[in-house]
Amino acid sequence: MDSDNSGNKEALDPIVDSPSAQRRRIRLYWIGLFTYFLIFENAIRLVGQVPYQLFVLGALLNATIIVGIVIFIRRAYRRLRNASAPKS
Repeated sequence: MDSDNSGNKEALDPIVDSPSAQRRRIRLYWIGLFTYFLIFENAIRLVGQVPYQLFVLGALLNATIIVGIVIFIRRAYRRLRNASAPKS
């Protein structure tokens, strides 16, 4: 097995890791989070119409999705900060 990241497309393509690509990715993550929040706000009116068990499952799924998006945003910010840090 090689340890040279030959299967990792992002490691091979310097354009993907450019700061402008990182900023674009962060912007898309924020747009996705905002869109998900709008969908969530629209669905709140249906809370009284679903059984309690389904509501709990939906809440767990919702929390998982939001935490995942927040983790993606944090990772993208860290990558951007590391890419713009001076190399010594």
